[in-house]
Amino acid sequence: DSEVVVPTEAKSSSTIGTKSDRHTRQSVLESFLRLVRGGFIHEVPEIRTLDDDDDDDDECEFTFQDGQPPTKKQKLADASTRIQDGDDGEDAEVVALLQSAPYTTTLPRNAVWRVNVALFHAQLQALSLGMLVAQRYTHAIPSVGSIVTAALKVEASRRYAAKQSSSSQSSIDYASISIFTVGNILRYLPKAVLQTFEKKEGGAIPNIYKVLVELSKVRTPAVVEQVEIAPPAQAKFQIQTRRLVSYLQDQIIHQIILDSHGEVAARICSILKLQGYMESDAIANSAMVPAKDTREVLHRLYRDDLIDLLNLNQGKQHNPSSMIFLWGFSRPRCLRKISDNVCTAMCNIRLRRQHEAEVGNHWMERAKDDSTDENENEVDKLLYNKFCTGLERLDNAQVQLDETLMALKDY
Repeated sequence: DSEVVVPTEAKSSSTIGTKSDRHTRQSVLESFLRLVRGGFIHEVPEIRTLDDDDDDDDECEFTFQDGQPPTKKQKLADASTRIQDGDDGEDAEVVALLQSAPYTTTLPRNAVWRVNVALFHAQLQALSLGMLVAQRYTHAIPSVGSIVTAALKVEASRRYAAKQSSSSQSSIDYASISIFTVGNILRYLPKAVLQTFEKKEGGAIPNIYKVLVELSKVRTPAVVEQVEIAPPAQAKFQIQTRRLVSYLQDQIIHQIILDSHGEVAARICSILKLQGYMESDAIANSAMVPAKDTREVLHRLYRDDLIDLLNLNQGKQHNPSSMIFLWGFSRPRCLRKISDNVCTAMCNIRLRRQHEAEVGNHWMERAKDDSTDENENEVDKLLYNKFCTGLERLDNAQVQLDETLMALKDY
């Protein structure tokens, strides 16, 4: 994941340096301030220099003009001089705004900022888990996906936006970050969903409370746990994030095995996951598949490192005829192998797209040239559309693989 690092003044000056409207400058700074307070952008810690490291003083040798190391006042004076020397390219109005409230406390003048990638991952996780819950329970419980997404966004905002507050990080109570009330998630709900609950009898809070209570009773997978029983406005709930992520990863593993090895292989993996280690004949009976076909599928899965094989010797001598072969499913091992396969597929797709771009380079050059008609005839137009469709399919496949890998590794 790449991180965008920008100084506060450089960001403001480069964005609006050509405009003289003070209102525009202030609106940009307000937007930047909202991103900082929301946790989407956070300050980069100051990098320590050799002068600040007292432990390395004996190992490093410095030569000073007057033969004596500079004092603390001289260091501060030199730093102030360097700052003033670099102010020539700064926008005076932007500097004046940064020195006024509320920017002076939240946006230090010479701070360096970067994008909070972890918060964006948490937001994507909230959307993915909300879609998963919606697919499972929307037919029985209305608007469950939006409610789960809103609750996870509340947790992400508390976890990452709290670090930007003026209070110390040690005072944050991480145990209660994931606990929420109905009132906490109202501002994160879509307007259409919120209006639907408001139009029902009793208002938004009692109706959302009923949905959460009903959602806490489901177990495949478990979604919500009611932490504190109280009236609808004071009742506390907690999203079962780990169970939802585990269920989502299991669904991805099952679908990948189904697509790559077939329905029988996916059924056998599900049986081994539930029953543990089993012999091939017992697996064949449970999967309702002939024993010969079952052994072929088991060896194919074992070859691809998706299942385990345990050999038990009944006697002291190593005799294959008297050994018991047990097949088992290891979720961490399978998850690691499938993640590696997804990474390999992403690499192959990138190489394929690079090859297609090199082969069709003349199409790109003609598209950039305004003086040349990129589609001279019907055959030319057909080939150009085929080339663009191929690149679009590769890009979509790469995005889907990236989302799959993110669900397997980052959630």
